[in-house]
Amino acid sequence: MAKPPHPHVPDAFIATLTRSVQRLGFYTDASLATGGIIACTGNRGCKYSAADTKAHAVGLIKHLPGRVSPGAPVNIHFTGCPHSCAQHYCGDIGLVGAKLADGAEGYHVVLGGGMDHEQGIAREIFRGVRATEVNPLVEKVLLVWEKKKNRGETFVQWTRRHSVKELQEFLSI
Repeated sequence: MAKPPHPHVPDAFIATLTRSVQRLGFYTDASLATGGIIACTGNRGCKYSAADTKAHAVGLIKHLPGRVSPGAPVNIHFTGCPHSCAQHYCGDIGLVGAKLADGAEGYHVVLGGGMDHEQGIAREIFRGVRATEVNPLVEKVLLVWEKKKNRGETFVQWTRRHSVKELQEFLSI
């Protein structure tokens, strides 16, 4: 397999650059499950956000490898509030920050948003999921999709083929 190009970085410096970037806390390896994770600023930098989206996104990036290996890329969008800076409604999996009744951080979970030829607004599947339950829920969502999808079916196609009730039944923890 050919190495991916690294614009403006000679091959001799790739290993050094990679180590330096990792020391700064950035990730250099992306999988089909983690390469499409994005997050808004979250409550560390935005007064409207109900959740620490950046920390939860990083936690998911650390959680998924070795547990889930989807056969196609998946976009997972963490946004802290209804302003939707991370555009939760157009991600395969969207998480909208919410304060739970006990004051804990949580998310409303939407599935099946899309862009380009699969454009559409995601549908809400779960409300008030504790932030601590996001990682196992996303893992389960991806595992169930892999198990139940038709050959060549994208995540968006799979979610849109099922009713909200069916998705809730498949995915309840």
